[in-house]
Amino acid sequence: MQLLLLVWRQYRWPFIAVMALSLASAALGIGLIAFINVRLIEMVDTSLAVLPEFLGLLLLLMAVTLGSQLALTALGHHFVFRLRCEFIKRILDTQVERVEQLGSASLLAGLTSDVRAITIAFVRLPELVQGIILTFGSAAYLAWLSTKMLAVTALWIVSPSGAVFCWCRASINTWRCCVKPRISSITITRPCWKGVKS
Repeated sequence: MQLLLLVWRQYRWPFIAVMALSLASAALGIGLIAFINVRLIEMVDTSLAVLPEFLGLLLLLMAVTLGSQLALTALGHHFVFRLRCEFIKRILDTQVERVEQLGSASLLAGLTSDVRAITIAFVRLPELVQGIILTFGSAAYLAWLSTKMLAVTALWIVSPSGAVFCWCRASINTWRCCVKPRISSITITRPCWKGVKS
């Protein structure tokens, strides 16, 4: 969330444009599904006139999706480049003794690992936005068709997710219970290994 706020402060209008393209892509995906449902399943339009409309919608969806991905990639690269420049400027402004005290490993880690995480976040952002919109659009469509079907589908999706969450939480608690005695035993025996009196 802090990353999005930082991008919002530095690149407000490009970020709005990228989000608008992602929303348009998701809306076109829902529109294409609705077109298939209405024109090809319910009415069964067998004329060739429906084919250019379908292909036009499909090409428009692909073009908008490609545009949103390219715009987000360009925004991510500009943001990462600016972050690296600021980080390098801070290193150059820092006194030599402090830089030597920090060491080259921590400085290089700051330049690589954080930037990689930010890049991955930018790459996954359109999928997140489109997934959220498609989820809510599909839920609204299911509710329009049948509220009972929506309830059964939601229960079918939530039940395994809840079970996996409970299993992961129990595994983490078990791991913590097993690790605490090990850590305390290491803490007690470490002075013996080093030959130091406790």
